[in-house]
Amino acid sequence: MSPVFVNERTLRRIKACWTFVLVWMVLSGCAPTYRAPELPTSEVATVTAGSDELAVIAVDDVRISRRPQGGAREVTVAPGQHTITVRRTKNGYVAEGPLTVDFESGARYILRSTSQGYGVSFWLEKQPAEPGCLI
Repeated sequence: MSPVFVNERTLRRIKACWTFVLVWMVLSGCAPTYRAPELPTSEVATVTAGSDELAVIAVDDVRISRRPQGGAREVTVAPGQHTITVRRTKNGYVAEGPLTVDFESGARYILRSTSQGYGVSFWLEKQPAEPGCLI
């Protein structure tokens, strides 16, 4: 088998192509996304957006979606302290902020927000436990 010779121009093109492929891979989705804990419903906390304007976009700095505008109306988290990043989109304006909460297993939380002037406030309301059913 004879050796293959590549001129300098071809080598530069190959390098440029591989650089483009690597950058594209990094920017298009090689970053990790949030994975909900694989626990029974009774052992996780659930956060649900209280309106269509609200979404959870990250849990502990791990994004929910790879899309820049991505988010979720409902997420589950393991019990314990976590920081969720939330977003409100209304009338073309976007506000984001972190909420650090000590989540309880089996608890349900509703994400709420309000605005006054140019400020937006976010908070979670813990829902009361549902009474058990007897069969």
